[in-house]
Amino acid sequence: MQTTIKDGFVVDRAAQIIPDAYTNILGIVSEAAMTDELVKGGSIIGFAKPGGIHYLDSDRLYSSAAKTRLLSPRSKLMMLRLLRDAKRLEPLMSYEDLSIASEYDTETAAEYAARRVTPEIAEYVIDGAIRAILGTRARDVSMLEFFFSFSKVFGSTLWNFRDGMGSYPETLATRFDDIQLNAEVLSVEEAGDGVTVTWRDADGADHVETAAGCVIAVPADRAAALHPGLDEWRRSFLENVRYTTTVSINAGLSAPPPGVPGFVVQVPPSVDDDLMCVVLEHNKAPEHVPAGKGGLTTFTMHEAARRLLEKTDEEVADEVLAHTEGIIGKLPNVEWVLVNRWTFVCVRTYPGYYKEVGRFQALRRERDRRVQLAGDFYSSSNANTATAAGEAAARDLLATLGRPTAPTAAASRGASR
Repeated sequence: MQTTIKDGFVVDRAAQIIPDAYTNILGIVSEAAMTDELVKGGSIIGFAKPGGIHYLDSDRLYSSAAKTRLLSPRSKLMMLRLLRDAKRLEPLMSYEDLSIASEYDTETAAEYAARRVTPEIAEYVIDGAIRAILGTRARDVSMLEFFFSFSKVFGSTLWNFRDGMGSYPETLATRFDDIQLNAEVLSVEEAGDGVTVTWRDADGADHVETAAGCVIAVPADRAAALHPGLDEWRRSFLENVRYTTTVSINAGLSAPPPGVPGFVVQVPPSVDDDLMCVVLEHNKAPEHVPAGKGGLTTFTMHEAARRLLEKTDEEVADEVLAHTEGIIGKLPNVEWVLVNRWTFVCVRTYPGYYKEVGRFQALRRERDRRVQLAGDFYSSSNANTATAAGEAAARDLLATLGRPTAPTAAASRGASR
């Protein structure tokens, strides 16, 4: 979650929205007295298709879906099959531990689509959602990824913060007395009745501290490197977790692009295989854009991002803006562009991944005491999954230490330290 203020624009450079289903985050928002900072986001979702963009209103999902020309009448009927499958799986779609649905983790989302729905639904609904939310493809991830996104995002009310997504961690940070930025943890070792943490500060000086317990909340492969006491099976699992990468741009425009009412436009491979989606900032959160102006954020797919990582900002901006115009048409005058390179975005799961998560969770509950692991790899990757993992780790650490389980916000503070 990172926000930059530029020329009167409130620019979200990474995470864009908070769905109603992000109950862990929204619980902390409430306890941190930030509820008044929430602003309702846009509800119109665009689906690019050769020949134009079709729109659905997330606030009136079923009525607008019935009217859309995105899908043929046959595909609309076949959507009932997908909805029945989603309803059956919905109780298992856990942010804290998606391995409870592992009996269904047997095929890719593309294999599910080929078996159960039409090619139209496969491309514009299933693959489109996976691309726009996770930055990867239906052929590469577990089918649980689609149903998780479908149940948690589509039809949900979407929120942002008045001062941008970055205001959330910045506000929570004011509640801590000691925060070290640009610090590198070197190792976390459990010994007897405590934990030793070795870390290096921004000036290169090494420190050794002891504590009653510790939560490690970093990308999976880094967690494996920090924790020498981890068993070999879980170390191997963490070392082999792979993340998507994206290179994105934010752009300030002299006016909103005409004829594009959506706050986001999903992009299928038949339209542009290099893009995840285009976010229209003036439709997502009008408070974030000066009156009469327009703003957009375009995210690239993993493969395109790997190619763009080494290019200059100017080269990235030119290429991604050209792709963006191919989706939403000629842009008004572009006043400025920011380029972002995110190398750890979402976990790239595969059929059987959540069966392995179930084994990981069993070993964690059996063996972990004063060092607890949190992260975005226990369920479908997003900010709320990471938050749920932090709260679970804090809860288990408090139990190990013989302390009463704290309320949500306090548990989150424990996870953060």
